[in-house]
Amino acid sequence: SESVGRLRDAGYRYFKFDFNHVRGGRLHNPKLTRVQAMHHLFALLRRAAGEDSYVLACVGNAERSVVGLVDAVRIGSDSLAHWAPNPMADGLPRDPMNLSECSRTAAQSALANGVLYACDPDVTYTLPRNDLTWEELRTFHSYVGLLGGLAMVSEPLNLPAYAGDEAL
Repeated sequence: SESVGRLRDAGYRYFKFDFNHVRGGRLHNPKLTRVQAMHHLFALLRRAAGEDSYVLACVGNAERSVVGLVDAVRIGSDSLAHWAPNPMADGLPRDPMNLSECSRTAAQSALANGVLYACDPDVTYTLPRNDLTWEELRTFHSYVGLLGGLAMVSEPLNLPAYAGDEAL
């Protein structure tokens, strides 16, 4: 929490806390349930970040232990630049969190979205790449938007690639 406090004092107001799973292994305090341990962790992080900061918890699902402590929750694992699964030779999915899977997890979390926290279906893409098309990108953004979800971008939207009629 000291590191978070120093960043807050330096002016940061957006905090993404990733890899905070307490599902496996032994807890420091064996009297706590895993839900209680996660709640205590995010209460500590929220106090350090401050109420005026935006806190994203990357916990991979709709997690009740962070309700009231975070502004947004990552509701799936990292998404890759594919619309559909990219199967391996044996037919098993290589990248289960493609954009169509992110759309499904966004729909499953829609009841929590904007009520308990904003649901973040992970990274999105703003230009076609790999096998992603403009139509698939528009579908994903429209679907997540209609569900009230979060789609953050960190790309420089002032580049010429975004100036055309097709640009999102």
